[in-house]
Amino acid sequence: MKRNFSIFYILLIILCLLVSCSGGGAVPKELIEDAESDPIEIKDQYELKIGESGFTVDRRNRNVLEFTLNSVKVADEINGKQAASDKDPERVYVIANFTAKNHGEIGISTQGIEYPVLVDGSDLGNIKNDAVTHRNDLLGIGDRITQFDSSFNEVGPLEPGDERTGDVLIAADHRSDSYIIYFGYDMEYRNKLTWHFDAEEAN
Repeated sequence: MKRNFSIFYILLIILCLLVSCSGGGAVPKELIEDAESDPIEIKDQYELKIGESGFTVDRRNRNVLEFTLNSVKVADEINGKQAASDKDPERVYVIANFTAKNHGEIGISTQGIEYPVLVDGSDLGNIKNDAVTHRNDLLGIGDRITQFDSSFNEVGPLEPGDERTGDVLIAADHRSDSYIIYFGYDMEYRNKLTWHFDAEEAN
């Protein structure tokens, strides 16, 4: 009996070390779907609010990533560039300030991080049912290219243990009463993350 207990204890320690090395130690227990898988499996996290954090695993590097939506605003222009045009007269910018932390073991270029998409606030059911699959299902897509003050897509990798805060620019087709910022659209992450906010919260 004593020997069996010792073996169980050793296996438990090994499992904890494996989870910690994969970055799973940073993930709250209630969000873990399967701690024994490699990499760790994390549950989908829906209806997160501004100021809350979500955890995911990227497929390419198998790293645990933590994203926190710090603030969001809707604007007609950025750095003097107007969102609307003759072709898209209702277009606006949604600027989401995120902090990303790499809990994995591999450095990731910020260009290599999947940027979020913007969905109408009424479409959560479609996200859950994997029915958000085309550009027509979206209000906008995160812009990896445009450079501006405080933009998230600065040069240099996000190294293990490091975090970076910056603004993600999304050109939205039009304004809405409510919005969803959605990570997982391109399926580069192993689980889905959604943040929800009303137009009044976008200051």
